[in-house]
Amino acid sequence: MKHRKRKRNRRTSRKRLGELNLQDLGEKSIPILEKKLAQDPNSAELHNHLATAYLLQEAYEKAVFHLEKVRDLDPEYPSLNVRLSTAYAVLQKFPEAKAIASAALERGSCDETEKLHYILGRVSIQLSEYEAALSHFQTALDLGIEDAARKDAADVDINFELGHTYLLLNKFELAHEHFQKALAQNPDKSFLHASVALLYMKQGDIDAAEPYLIEALMLDPECSAAQRVLEAFNEEREKQSTPDKTEAF
Repeated sequence: MKHRKRKRNRRTSRKRLGELNLQDLGEKSIPILEKKLAQDPNSAELHNHLATAYLLQEAYEKAVFHLEKVRDLDPEYPSLNVRLSTAYAVLQKFPEAKAIASAALERGSCDETEKLHYILGRVSIQLSEYEAALSHFQTALDLGIEDAARKDAADVDINFELGHTYLLLNKFELAHEHFQKALAQNPDKSFLHASVALLYMKQGDIDAAEPYLIEALMLDPECSAAQRVLEAFNEEREKQSTPDKTEAF
């Protein structure tokens, strides 16, 4: 009987743990970590744990504060540069994100190279440095291909980013090539179909755009990218269906 009781308790424990979400864990750990940090303020590990807890809470300013402390105490702390540059990018502090990721690449943070190039690609887009973005995304893609364990997940995102950047540069054939590669790897992503629809619309071909837009909305009616393309599609369709008054004269 005692053996059964212990087994049942373990099941209850697992169930309770499963009911907790990451935000709950972050919120509940903060007071404990703050108390420990007060006793050991020079612990890079504790600052890192607090940063993680605040990231789970989407409290990015506080997360950055503790990640900066980690950098002061231990500049080579694992994944520090990726996390810090990402947090700055979320806060739309793009020059800061660029400086941190670029400096890490110059130092040769080999374990984070692919991620750092990916971050720099996204940051470069925000800074309207499109050619630099293409270079970083392509490097990240090449590095991802060499790492079979991360290939599929990485290539979908990077091919999308390459397509998006080429679209911003009005290089439609290259944009189409990378969007199609991303779609081939993950055909269930609504935003990818919406991106191809937008590509065709930018070329003035709303008939070609329509099936991709329909597919995007069928996959996810709430997809913000698909909704934006739908709005533009309806506006363009309305323009085309409205007679041009100048032609009547």
